[in-house]
Amino acid sequence: MTELQELKELKVVEGILKALIKRAKNMTIEQKLAWLRGFVYGDVSILVNNTLGLETSRLDTLLAFLAIATSFANYRKYGANRAVRVYPYIRIEDDTKSLQKYKWHAFVYVAPEVYHKVTQRDISILDGYANRLNLLSAFTAGLIDSDGTIVISVKKRRGRLYFEPELEIVNTDKDMLAKLQHA
Repeated sequence: MTELQELKELKVVEGILKALIKRAKNMTIEQKLAWLRGFVYGDVSILVNNTLGLETSRLDTLLAFLAIATSFANYRKYGANRAVRVYPYIRIEDDTKSLQKYKWHAFVYVAPEVYHKVTQRDISILDGYANRLNLLSAFTAGLIDSDGTIVISVKKRRGRLYFEPELEIVNTDKDMLAKLQHA
């Protein structure tokens, strides 16, 4: 029995990723690009050589990114083993640069035309998305997957408890957030 066969948890992660990729196949190319652009507005680092990078401590964020970004990976140029790279990063004991000791790194080499579309920091793109709900939803989903959270809050009114969903997006681009809220 090999070491990987003993790690049943990896099968669970693989199953979740496969389900996310299957769901992403129902999206149009435009929707995937809008989602990826939303994600780039959040956690994705824009690197050289048409590379999108992600560093996260959250496995759900990593899997969401991989489910969409891998559909744009430049396998023709980099091959199956180099177009997408994912690895864990464990900080040494005295490394105080991050609050998280364990992180995931992912790098996806995408085609140049995809890279240029999703890395443009032009919030006027939201004007076009505002008229197309499917693209606005995809952009917003990417932004939520990277910089957002949905929580159930407990509120007390008139002596009764209520459960309400709350969406929070934390991003430094206040103009983009205002335009998104307006859209």
